[in-house]
This record gives sequence, structure tokens and C-alpha cells, in this order.
Amino acid sequence: MEYKHFAGFYDFPSYEEMKNRAEKAIDGDDQWYIVQTDGGSWVVWKASEPSVGKSKTFQTRREAVCFLRIEFEESGLPEENWMIEEPELPALMGSPKQVAWADEIRLEVLRLLDRCREVVKRAAPEKWARVRNEYRTARQWVYREVLAAELIHRFRFITARKPDWQKIEDLKKGFQDRRLFNLAGRYWTDVTGEG
Repeated sequence: MEYKHFAGFYDFPSYEEMKNRAEKAIDGDDQWYIVQTDGGSWVVWKASEPSVGKSKTFQTRREAVCFLRIEFEESGLPEENWMIEEPELPALMGSPKQVAWADEIRLEVLRLLDRCREVVKRAAPEKWARVRNEYRTARQWVYREVLAAELIHRFRFITARKPDWQKIEDLKKGFQDRRLFNLAGRYWTDVTGEG
């Protein structure tokens, strides 16, 4: 009964039809799927929990895949269990000089976000659960932002030649001082040996 309600909520005639149109995103003990609805939104769900309350809906495939990639990284599964292509970062708008600089900034922000995630997960796994959504929100913002000037405004100092632990301050400023970066800064030296 839950399967029929789940599929019907997203305007699919049956769960079987919904699953046939979907792509398997993560393979493992618990599989994740992604499908586009007729309305254009994207739905992701765990095969073991096909319910409206546990599925997630996104406006774009890029946002949905970003969410799935974070779930995949959290799972600890090997890379061969990742089944779909990751979305490319959106094209940036601005002058050629702005776009070149913002592209460099964007890649550096994503790299540092991943390092912060690893530091907090290794040093304080019990605290990771509290800041996990901050990581997800920050990463999704980077994948959605298309204005080169906005990336430059928020993170213009992040590409300077300085150690990563000092760049956490740039992340704090750009993302407005989230707990994730405070925790990463606190444990950075213990985990990485840097600083």
C-alpha cells in the first residue's frame, strides 16, 4: 500500500513504473534512486524507504545529484557503487576575467568544504550529525551559484597562498560563520597535523 501511495504522490501510475523510469544512483545494501517527475522536479529515495516523508524533492537534477553524492560519501561505499554521472558545475556569468577567477574560487571552496567534512567526521563524529546539513547546504549553494561576482564577493581571499587551516576563516566569512567551520578550525591541527 505504501508503494502505491508513494508513486501516486509523485503522479506515477505505479511504483513499478516509477522505478522503471528512475536511475539507480547508489548501489549497495541500500540502494538510492533518482527520477524526474512529469512536473519537472527530481525525486530521490532509498529503495528500503519508499515513502513521501523520507524521499527528497529537488528543482534540478544538479541539486538532487549533489544530495545523493553527499549521501554516498557518508555511506563509506567504494567508488564503484556510485552509478550516475555527477553534474557539471553551472556556467558562470560575468566578464571573462571574473569568470576565470570565480571558477578558481569555486573549486577551492568545494575542496575546502570536503576537507572540513573529513576533519569534523574524524575528530568529532558525534558532532558531525549536528553540522551535516550545514555542509550539505554550503555545497548545494556552490553548485547553484552562477554569478561570478557573488563568488568573488564572498570568497575573494580564499585563493591566496596560505595554508588551508587559515582559509577556514574565509569559509566562515563567505558562509556567515557556521558551526561546521568552527568545529573544523578547532580540530584541524589534531587531525591534519597542519597549523
